[in-house]
Amino acid sequence: QMGEDAAADWLQTSSLRVSTIGWTGGFTGSAGFTYREAIEDGRLAIQEARRIGAQTVLVAPGARGGHTFRHAQRVVGDGLRFLAEIAARHGVTLAVLTAPQRAWQSRWSSIDTLELAQQVLEVVDSPWVGLAIPASR
Repeated sequence: QMGEDAAADWLQTSSLRVSTIGWTGGFTGSAGFTYREAIEDGRLAIQEARRIGAQTVLVAPGARGGHTFRHAQRVVGDGLRFLAEIAARHGVTLAVLTAPQRAWQSRWSSIDTLELAQQVLEVVDSPWVGLAIPASR
């Protein structure tokens, strides 16, 4: 096994390139993180992405869970706006996981339609935030 520092050093000197680090997020608490823990984890993921040269961090915003729809969307929007500022400083893009028509993915993302995805992107209003849409079968 290789520790994080050794892996980062190795990646920086090798010809291999990392495109994406995944995942971080869970702003709504559905992944077992508090909101603050999710933000801190996102901050660390962004820093690690920059360190190893990854362009993107995959963000699973969290399921709606027991939240009202409006509250879940506000929490997700607030978390993404906060992380977008950090991502911009580090030159890293955030790719927000959507969960269209897949029940198992709804545990990770409350964004289950393209309309909701568009609303989230409009609320966040950052060129550093985009979407990760799973390929369909």
